[in-house]
Amino acid sequence: MERFPYLEELRVNGSRVDKIEGLDTLRNLKQLLISSTHVEEIEGLESLKNLEVLDLSRNEISKIKGLDNLKNLKRLNLSENNISKVENLDRLINLEFLTLEVNKIKEFDASFLSNLVSECFISLCFTGDYIKEIKDVPKNVTIKFEADHFVPRTLYRSKDLFR
Repeated sequence: MERFPYLEELRVNGSRVDKIEGLDTLRNLKQLLISSTHVEEIEGLESLKNLEVLDLSRNEISKIKGLDNLKNLKRLNLSENNISKVENLDRLINLEFLTLEVNKIKEFDASFLSNLVSECFISLCFTGDYIKEIKDVPKNVTIKFEADHFVPRTLYRSKDLFR
């Protein structure tokens, strides 16, 4: 990647990649799409400070981490992974779109979104009976539900969700 220091978009979709590495020299990268691979951990992104779009959908990620330095990130797609807890996103203050569809999230505490600079749109999907509660949703956050069959009853009682 050393030969492409001015690269702004990189797509690594459907390949045999299982680890994110070798991106240190891509300081101008704005879009990184690594979907439908075998990536298990979010790592190797620390130097991508100009990154605005990150798509890590359809991988094998179970924990959200390694995104602290991506302060310019506006769009994050973590759909179709094995994520059970939404965490470590509180430093992404410019986040506008967060996609978490088809994961194993049980409880969603949206309080980490209170630091956002602008409005944020979150997309969740129910393919099973995973999410039981959503709490502390800031006023500048909109949550969209894509339901295969229904929205679990327990969510109707989430006072922060329906105002």
